[in-house]
Amino acid sequence: MTKNEKLNDFYKDASLFLKGISSTINNGHLRNNDQLNKSAIIKNVLLLGIGIEKMLKGYLYDINPALVLDNISYASVIKGIYGDLITHPDNNENFLNFKQKDADVIALNESIIRASHFSKCVFQHKDFLLMLKKARDEIAHCELSEYRKDNKLQELADILERDFYPFVQEFIDENGMTVGDVLFFNNLNSQLATISSNKQEKIHKKYELFIQSHFKHWKSIENNPTFNQTRCQQNTESELQKDYREELTCPSCKKTCIEYTSPIMKKDWDTHTEIEIDRVSERIHCFYCGLDTADRDIIKEIKNTQ
Repeated sequence: MTKNEKLNDFYKDASLFLKGISSTINNGHLRNNDQLNKSAIIKNVLLLGIGIEKMLKGYLYDINPALVLDNISYASVIKGIYGDLITHPDNNENFLNFKQKDADVIALNESIIRASHFSKCVFQHKDFLLMLKKARDEIAHCELSEYRKDNKLQELADILERDFYPFVQEFIDENGMTVGDVLFFNNLNSQLATISSNKQEKIHKKYELFIQSHFKHWKSIENNPTFNQTRCQQNTESELQKDYREELTCPSCKKTCIEYTSPIMKKDWDTHTEIEIDRVSERIHCFYCGLDTADRDIIKEIKNTQ
């Protein structure tokens, strides 16, 4: 995409949100004297969810405008997108029963799913994007008292300071968007890269310390005659029989551990039912060494070792 190429309106909309977020992060407004600024963080995560949704819709629209419609039926496509071009409408049942809601565009969840079918960048960052979607939904629909906890607020701050920049930068590079730095980062990409990089280094240190502590614990009990490995194996095998459980290798003790997942659903317009299309990690537990975490950074690192 060159400077002379026309951007669709979804990309222009995304720019309104993402440029402001970039400036807020760079100016340090997510913190007050090194203390997390709850109001600024919550507002900017909400705005980021909107901005990313717009950006993904812009991507899908360029592939095929019909991909941004919730219901991709013939009537929906030509009346929802190309309605102003129709000169001789049919009086068939599909047209007569067409309702404006059938031209509704998709929300963030479906935008992520559809874009991940075409984009390597979106596919590789899907866990982050679904985390953003979950956070945005919680902010929009639930009480904000949960974010009085420092760890919950820190998760949101990490989405902004650490995860936002590398995803959008990879998206820009993948799609050859030469105007991307101005469009989405307000020309602050160098500053945002530094902020994100510093946060990434902390993840690796946190992971190393976490695994090291469980490795030491494992070595202290591995050969203890009172430690019942058979029971650990039985518990593991029993748990793996349940829905939404996946088998992994524990990085601490090298035994089988369990990944707990939740399904990602979408509407099948052919059958008008909800179908499972993917799963997202929620927790990892090892019955042998006691490793247990719902920390998405550590979960991601563990899955990268598999």
